[in-house]
Amino acid sequence: MLDIISNDATTAIELGELIEHLQTEVDFRDQASIRDCAPIFAKLYLNRTFLAKYILEVLKSGLKNFEAHNRYTPPSIVLASAPQFLVRANLWRATEQYEKLDLNVYGLPHDHNFDFLTLSYSGPGYGSKMYTYDYAAVRGMIGEKVKLQENGFLELQPGEMYLYRKNVDVHLQLPPRKDSITINIMANFKDGEFPNQYIFDIATNSISNILGGFSRQKHVFEIALSLNDPACNDVMKRISRKSKCEITRAFLSNRLNTNRDPLPLRR
Repeated sequence: MLDIISNDATTAIELGELIEHLQTEVDFRDQASIRDCAPIFAKLYLNRTFLAKYILEVLKSGLKNFEAHNRYTPPSIVLASAPQFLVRANLWRATEQYEKLDLNVYGLPHDHNFDFLTLSYSGPGYGSKMYTYDYAAVRGMIGEKVKLQENGFLELQPGEMYLYRKNVDVHLQLPPRKDSITINIMANFKDGEFPNQYIFDIATNSISNILGGFSRQKHVFEIALSLNDPACNDVMKRISRKSKCEITRAFLSNRLNTNRDPLPLRR
């Protein structure tokens, strides 16, 4: 059953007050602690001008260094960044046409490899077909069958919140009736601490793509393998023996056992 968090706030706060609370009171490695910050997050909804003020300051600065710390796609604006968390605003565009690579990822069933609390701030909000799955039961291979459990349809009313649970909740987002904005409080750790994130094919109950984990490193292995440099190969052999990632071990073991002649050295 969907755990929609109602908004019972009676007073508004500034963004800075929320950030101070997140820095001092929330443990972002603890899912329950993130959910417990919902009451103060709800108060930000009552501040109907904070986002406009933020954008106004950005525009006045001439966009100098704007979003230099933002690794997300253009519809997202990072409002605050700290070692353990991000506060992000997302624009969800109303559209009748979208593709799999659409910036708002409409129609693309996926999980998230971090916990985050989302707040419906402006507009009617996007809808999501919701599913859950058992991350521990998945090996993490493209084409692998996954047992996806339907979990209803999520459409937050203005001011409502929802905690997306890391590697549990899967959602297929659909465009809102009108342009909408959500605010997210997101756990944020070093890249190496993120598990895989999966894209699913609902029709076949299978993994269609993998983000994070091995997929973040595969291109480095591919480049090293194409060089066929003895020193690089030795390092990759050590990684193939010692890596905790089953996919990494299998990939490197298979590729390194292929007989190839080293590339000639340039003199």
